[in-house]
Amino acid sequence: MLDLRTLTSKEIKLVTELIALLRREQTALQTGNAPALPALVAEKGKQVEALNALARQRNELLASHGLGKDKVGMTAWLENNPGDRVLKGSWQKLLELAEEARQIHLQNGQLVTLHLQETSGALAVLNQEMQKSLLYGADGLSSGPAANQLIDSA
Repeated sequence: MLDLRTLTSKEIKLVTELIALLRREQTALQTGNAPALPALVAEKGKQVEALNALARQRNELLASHGLGKDKVGMTAWLENNPGDRVLKGSWQKLLELAEEARQIHLQNGQLVTLHLQETSGALAVLNQEMQKSLLYGADGLSSGPAANQLIDSA
């Protein structure tokens, strides 16, 4: 099993890569590059899986020392090992990067919501216009103003 320093270093590397990926996703959302999104989402899923695997290893290591999981366990570990400044610095950096990734992810979610609202609005307008311009209803009879205009102009 890897030690906490190694695990934390690997997590920092992966979260840094995830942040870069989230920024690419954000750019795609901002520029309307929808075709790029499926590949980015798939890559993001792989990154998150890898991060979760490292977190599980870290939690198993903490549990093997009788400590809790995640922040609680790491805080206890660092309190029990006050001389390990390298791990303390790495853990703090990991927490900061994780917060940065979370913020970018939230912003991306807001962009997705905005795009969905705009798309829904455009579809509603198109549906209304389509209903106005129907020449024939479901019963086969002429309906709508466009049908009357065509008949009246003849």
